[in-house]
Amino acid sequence: MHQPWESRTDGEYFKLRKILRELPDKFREYYRLSIKTFDYILDSVKDDLRGYFNFRKCNEAGEKLTVALRYVTIIVVRIIINYFCKMLNAIIIYLI
Repeated sequence: MHQPWESRTDGEYFKLRKILRELPDKFREYYRLSIKTFDYILDSVKDDLRGYFNFRKCNEAGEKLTVALRYVTIIVVRIIINYFCKMLNAIIIYLI
């Protein structure tokens, strides 16, 4: 196995986890949650996020939750913007 991929603890999630846990303000800015809330959500969904593969080691539940939280926020914002654009178009058409 290549040297950079020998350890899974070299990834962004594991490096950021250590740094952000020490800086609660940065943790809140990154996740938009407090550390306590993140831990509560992680404990609630940890069993559901566990994967089973024979071929490779699965990502941790915390890593999967991090990805979900980062991208769900982006998707929700896009849905809201799309909704308001449609509403604005309907209003403009109505006023014309």
